[in-house]
Amino acid sequence: MELEFERTEVSCLRAVCDRVISQEETGEAIVPDSCPDVARTAGCYGTVVLRSKECRDGSVLLSGGVHAYALVVPEDGSEMRAVSAYLPFTQRVDAPGATSGSRVVYTPRLRALDARLLNSRKVLIRADISGRAEVYEADSLTAFAPAEPVPDCVQLHRVAMPVTLTEQVAEKPFELSEELELPGGVPACAALLKWDCGLTLTESRTIGARVAFKGAANVRLLGCAPDGTVFRYEFSIPFSQYAELDRESGEEPPRVELLLTGAELAPDGQEPARRFLLTLNLLAQCVTQTRQELTIADDAYATRGALTVKTAEFSAAGQLDCEHLHETARVTLPGACREVLDVSVLLGWPDVTHEGETVRVSVPATVTALCLDEAGACVCLTAQTAAECSSVLAPGCEASAEAALSGDAFAIPGGEGAEARFGVDITLTSRAASACPMLTGAEQEGETEEDDRPSVILRHAAGGETLWSIAKACRAKLDAVRAANDVTDDLVPGTLLLIPRA
Repeated sequence: MELEFERTEVSCLRAVCDRVISQEETGEAIVPDSCPDVARTAGCYGTVVLRSKECRDGSVLLSGGVHAYALVVPEDGSEMRAVSAYLPFTQRVDAPGATSGSRVVYTPRLRALDARLLNSRKVLIRADISGRAEVYEADSLTAFAPAEPVPDCVQLHRVAMPVTLTEQVAEKPFELSEELELPGGVPACAALLKWDCGLTLTESRTIGARVAFKGAANVRLLGCAPDGTVFRYEFSIPFSQYAELDRESGEEPPRVELLLTGAELAPDGQEPARRFLLTLNLLAQCVTQTRQELTIADDAYATRGALTVKTAEFSAAGQLDCEHLHETARVTLPGACREVLDVSVLLGWPDVTHEGETVRVSVPATVTALCLDEAGACVCLTAQTAAECSSVLAPGCEASAEAALSGDAFAIPGGEGAEARFGVDITLTSRAASACPMLTGAEQEGETEEDDRPSVILRHAAGGETLWSIAKACRAKLDAVRAANDVTDDLVPGTLLLIPRA
């Protein structure tokens, strides 16, 4: 008699690539004719944007650029100025298994940015760009389970396999266009020295076949007032959007990666300016996941006759835990500092190392502060540091980490320079891969009862044996063995068991 098996297929996406690609780009910023000759640089800032991403067979092509601003100090001692340059970049990522129909999630970051003077009319800007490229291809997970009812003489060992699957990837381009005005307590802007934009996600959830998300674009500008003083101000522009999915998704919180595809901030034409016209082009990349348990049978036997089984390997990864950690990093920026005008932090990608059951996460960071020295001159102080944390994992687990800045970075003058402090939110996700044989078919033959089998067997449980393995060896019913001995599946070696005949 052949047993019927039910086949379950779960549609999902398989990651064929998850890599971080880093490269350096350089460009030259020309000092405009209206600006005097430059004596030195006093810092460099920038914003990275993505222009396009294209998936091909076996690779992904990404392109974008960095809007960079170098602060320069003229030789004649006049006010600090900003010179700008656009540094284009192209990244090609090898992704075996990718096709033109694959879905790509790309997250670029600036890890470092600096400028140096080539001559009094030209500045060299160097940008260290690092991007994480995730490529997903359509796939499915197949599970087999015996259909009910199962013949009384067949014993099945069922296991529940927890799996975490990437379901869908969706995108939503949108635009923020605002007129920003400096409040009355802030001076007017005679010259815009630099500006950048940080994107913050405050909420994301799946509603049917949509991903709804909220956040804010935090625009930070550094300006020069009519009296020559440098001031800093930040605008926060909230947004609420949703992205359409191909089908309804589970209730697991989606991951939303926000990036800029275009950015422009310009004074409204008045001098000095109090209003600015802002245009941000954004792309939300939404990744949904599902967590569920699939029940399969990994072993079987017959109490009468013979049972022939067919098996295949079942393998999947399950998410076990997700920790949200907050770390505060401190670092001294060496140099002369009487007053801090502005602080910026560039985060790198988390470095995750496993030491036994302990996982350690280190998030590298470049911290830059624009300061006034004792003579009142603008200087740029910089230092490298890292935010670090650790956690304990269950045996056999692997961990991945994501990191983002939390709140504002700030610095105060210290004895050896500027003492900077900033917060980092670290999300540590632990997963465990599991694999076991899965029954895909079975046939039972010869149900004639064997007269030479004893009606009761007495035996001691040996080390490493389970109730299932003993019942299988004696061809007894598992429930009958359990009931006759009032024991659980976790046996103590040496336990005397009474095994009734099936």
